[in-house]
Amino acid sequence: MFDKNSNKAKDTKSKRKALSVNTENSLTEARPAQRMVRIIGEVDKPFMILTLVLIGIGVIAVASSSYSYAEANHGDSYYFTKNHIFYVILGIAAMFAASLLDYRIYKKLSRLIYGIAIVLCVAVFIPGLGHTSGGATRWLNLGIKFQPSEILKFAVIVVCAKYAADAKEKIKGFKCLGFYVLILGISAGILVPQPHLSCIIILCALVFCMMVMGGVNWIYLLSALGLAGVAGVVLISVLPKLSFLSHAGSRLAVWFDPFDPLYFKNDGWQPAQSLFAIASGGVWGVGLGQSNQKDGYIPEPQNDYIFSVICEEMGFVGAVAIMLVFAALIWRGMYIAKKAPTVFSGLLVAGIVCQIGIQTLLNIAVVSNTLPSTGISLPFLSYGGTSLVILMAQAGIVLSVSRHSIVEQE
Repeated sequence: MFDKNSNKAKDTKSKRKALSVNTENSLTEARPAQRMVRIIGEVDKPFMILTLVLIGIGVIAVASSSYSYAEANHGDSYYFTKNHIFYVILGIAAMFAASLLDYRIYKKLSRLIYGIAIVLCVAVFIPGLGHTSGGATRWLNLGIKFQPSEILKFAVIVVCAKYAADAKEKIKGFKCLGFYVLILGISAGILVPQPHLSCIIILCALVFCMMVMGGVNWIYLLSALGLAGVAGVVLISVLPKLSFLSHAGSRLAVWFDPFDPLYFKNDGWQPAQSLFAIASGGVWGVGLGQSNQKDGYIPEPQNDYIFSVICEEMGFVGAVAIMLVFAALIWRGMYIAKKAPTVFSGLLVAGIVCQIGIQTLLNIAVVSNTLPSTGISLPFLSYGGTSLVILMAQAGIVLSVSRHSIVEQE
């Protein structure tokens, strides 16, 4: 009997040991999943959700706006939609990866990031590497085509954020103005020959925003605005005389009256058709997928002028709703910047959010002919390639800062 009980005891002990091992293994296997959920739970959910909402709207808008154009030019109605979804998937992966990366690495590598961006922007002029389209040499072909200027925008934000964080009280001195002028001068100087006027405009606005948020004295800010005004007047006066910027001068003339018979059938066609689309939408729109202007009237409707198709199909109500989502995203981004653990991280987030806001305002202004055509895409909504991936990676950086903020506040 003792032997029987002893055997039972041994069996019970071995079962407990096996159960313990199995439990330990199951817990070990569960740890990565639990860790994954915890990380996602730490980022700022409102910002992440708003970003994903805009991306989702973008997929629908690209599918609707590009349908006819894709069928006519590629023989596949969903050509652009499939490509866009592919880049959205890459962008989500980039956003998630960036959200896990420690934001402090950008401060350490700020000069390197800016240097690489400058080198890439110069490389577009190297035969065999640069790609020219529509008279502009803005693309670099390294197996995939992309615009280095998209990286340059982020690089300018990083170096300006680092400078302001390190300068502290010196930021209020006159010398600080020289730094910002130097950064803007180098960046714009490389973009002028491409030519890439739209990016120069964005960089000017970005640098000014970084100066304001960095704490630069208002006297120097007004001085900077004065210099920018003088430069703008000079640029406008010489645009028609510069062969590589002649198209910019033409766009400026078209802006005053796109319906002028002199321009209507040429450069005025796109802004005029955009205005027709907005007017056709009315209050409630003609219905999703029912736009007439996208059918051969608005050139490449899935790109810069996608918002005009949205206005036609979704009307004033739909357009305002999308603008409110953008406004909520910008507000939430600024909230994250305010709660950021360091000066650098706060300025980094604020700069990225300002970039999104500036591009959104400029795009909508161009589509409504409030500003001349500049070739600026609508963030998250326009058909995108690497530019969409880079922008989503920047959104991931905002989430990274929010994750660190929450951890440090607990």
